[in-house]
Amino acid sequence: MLRLGLKAALGRLDEDESLIASELEEFWIESRRRHLAVGVDGEVLWLEPPLHFRSRPAALAVIVPR
Repeated sequence: MLRLGLKAALGRLDEDESLIASELEEFWIESRRRHLAVGVDGEVLWLEPPLHFRSRPAALAVIVPR
């Protein structure tokens, strides 16, 4: 994690072969574990799998200065 953080700070994440990035509209996470630690809005929640995530385009209104 430290190495990934340093590479991110230096703008070199594209050089790290251990990081895989994908753009998905929806995905599921299944696990044999009874609970998974998930970071939500800066807090850690323990959730029961399967976890279902989906993208909701235009779901967040953002106000920016002109």
